[in-house]
Amino acid sequence: MNPELMLLVSHISTEKLKKMAIVINNELSSRENLIKNIETKLTRKYILITGLANITGPHVEGILDMFSRFGDCRLADLSDSSIRIKFDDLNDLNDAYEEITPECIATLFRNDF
Repeated sequence: MNPELMLLVSHISTEKLKKMAIVINNELSSRENLIKNIETKLTRKYILITGLANITGPHVEGILDMFSRFGDCRLADLSDSSIRIKFDDLNDLNDAYEEITPECIATLFRNDF
């Protein structure tokens, strides 16, 4: 092991490591609980994805990429906890809604870690 790294590790107390582990575990648990709230709803020309938290640009892009495999779609609305995606073709809308589950969407948020 690198001597500088050994020196750094030797200065970190066991108590500090325990606190860091607790913080990381709490963050992961919090994210998992948020992911459990994700739902998709079908409306006339939209798919509404709710229960999202801490949405970032890459999340929005990833979600749009997922849905765009089924046809032309675009972001219709975005809030802190939801995304609405509009499809021009109702067949594409129905196909995407049937194939992309909340669990698929949740993988984008899980992959942050």
